[in-house]
Amino acid sequence: MSTKWNAQIQFPTDSNFVNRITGATYERSKSSGNPMIILKCEVVRPTEVEVNGEMVKIAGVKTTSYFTTQKFDGDILDAAGSERALETLTKNFLTPLRIPVEEFDIENPVLDSLKGKLIYSQMESEVEERRKSPTATQIAAANEKKERPLGDIMLHPVTGKKLINYWPKMRTIFDICEE
Repeated sequence: MSTKWNAQIQFPTDSNFVNRITGATYERSKSSGNPMIILKCEVVRPTEVEVNGEMVKIAGVKTTSYFTTQKFDGDILDAAGSERALETLTKNFLTPLRIPVEEFDIENPVLDSLKGKLIYSQMESEVEERRKSPTATQIAAANEKKERPLGDIMLHPVTGKKLINYWPKMRTIFDICEE
C-alpha cells in the first residue's frame, strides 16, 4: 500500500519522469510584467517511487513551469534581456518540444497543440520553509526595506525540526515522449 504524495514528503529528484502537458498559456508575469509561457503538467510515470523506505504514489502530481519570452523595463523593450530570454526559451522550451524557432511567434505564440503531449523531464523538490504570520515588528522592518514581510519559521512541537513543504518542480524538459 502506497501513500499519496503531499507537500510534506520530499519529491524525488530524478531524470526519469514522463509528464503530460495539461495546459500552456501566454500571459504577463504578475510580478515583473514580462510576457511568459506558463506550462502546466502532471506526472504520468513513474506512478510510484520510494521515499525514505516508503512507497509514494506520484502519478497525477501537478507542476507549473514559467518561460519568459521577452524582457521589458517598464514599457520599454530590453533588447539584450529579450535576446537572453529567447536563448533560454529556445534551449529549455522550443528545442525540447520540437517547436521550430523560425515558426514561433514570440508576441503571439500558438500553444494549443501542446496540450496532451507527453514529455521526458527531470524533476526535483523546491523547498519552502513554513512560516508563522509576521509580527507587527517584522512587518514594519520589511516595509522599511520594501520587502515582503516574513514571520518566523515554524518548528515541529515535538521534534523541534523546521516545518518544510516540498513542491515538485520540473527542472529540465528533455524531449517529446513518443508513445
